[in-house]
Amino acid sequence: MRCASGLRPCARPKPDPSVAGLVAILLLAGPFGVLAGLYVWAARRSPAGFGSRDRVVLIGAGLLTIAAATIGEMTAPEARGPIWPFVYSALAGFVALLASLGLGFALRAR
Repeated sequence: MRCASGLRPCARPKPDPSVAGLVAILLLAGPFGVLAGLYVWAARRSPAGFGSRDRVVLIGAGLLTIAAATIGEMTAPEARGPIWPFVYSALAGFVALLASLGLGFALRAR
């Protein structure tokens, strides 16, 4: 893409951060609901039941997912194309979701 003068390339406009965040939330809402539901189901089946620590794990997983999605969107390379902020945002959020729920479930078993 060339600027009006045709001598130098124009800077590619960055995607709107609110759109990338919204796309990440929409992409992660389904997996978060399913994995949180599985966590609650497993917690209720255990002898200790579903307690306040489990609520903290679920709220922490949600906050870490949002934070990781935001950081993933901000660190996406611009040179690769306009889709990468969305991809990095969704992947970082999903990894944070799996890690936080997995850690919470592993600590619950102790």
